Amino acid sequence: MSSDRLPSLMEPFHQLHSSTYEEDKRQPLMYPYKMHYQVDGGIILTASQNPGGPKGDFGIKFNCENGGPAPDHVTDAIHKITTEISSYSVCRDINVDTGIIGHHEFDVDGMGKYIVDVIDKHWAEYGRNVFTRYDYENVESGGANLLMTFLEASMNASKGKELSANGVTYKVAHTDNFEYTDPVDGSVAKKQGLRVLFEDGSRLVFRLCGTGSAGATIRFYVDSYVSPHDTNKLYSSAQDLLKPLVLIALDLCKMDQFTGRKAPTVIT
Repeated sequence: MSSDRLPSLMEPFHQLHSSTYEEDKRQPLMYPYKMHYQVDGGIILTASQNPGGPKGDFGIKFNCENGGPAPDHVTDAIHKITTEISSYSVCRDINVDTGIIGHHEFDVDGMGKYIVDVIDKHWAEYGRNVFTRYDYENVESGGANLLMTFLEASMNASKGKELSANGVTYKVAHTDNFEYTDPVDGSVAKKQGLRVLFEDGSRLVFRLCGTGSAGATIRFYVDSYVSPHDTNKLYSSAQDLLKPLVLIALDLCKMDQFTGRKAPTVIT
């Protein structure tokens, strides 16, 4: 692909509108590309997915034609093909300055120019969903598996109980090992993450990735909603707002005891 083709890649966003997000909420970024080019899928380069490379700062994932993550039977088939590759070609005709942050304006249903750049007004009207993720990479696989086994039992025992940290208390409403049923082909992806859901809508999600000989990665996700009326918290940093939930998560899973890790490798 030559550099003069790159501007056309933004063309699908000219037609992007609210119904796009309603049709596919799992990966709205990919949906307009699928609709515009009628592709079978797309490759996303991101350090947050299967990080690899010499510095662990590069990753890759594949999203299907519906814009959502590829299910196991697709990734398994792709892996099988990679074991049979005998040659490959390299495209050298790409010239992209990745040091420049892209900026684009487009019309939304003829309502004028639209730019996503300021979120303060959005928070003031709708509130704010606050999120953080802790990654513990290259954890010894045995300890990682023991942690997840212990956590599933302990979190199930916490249903209906109040958990506190830093003077903030949350009541556990529900716990489960999440599984997803594809509405199209009926396939079921099990054990997608241990979830702890609280009555106020906050939640913790724990996932174990890559349990091979090179070590495992334990990730836990924390998110909570801040009402637009709670102006004292609305514009505070995510780490400050979520610290009580992070401490609860660490206490629930006993990260230090099972892995020996005092701190995460990456905080997002």
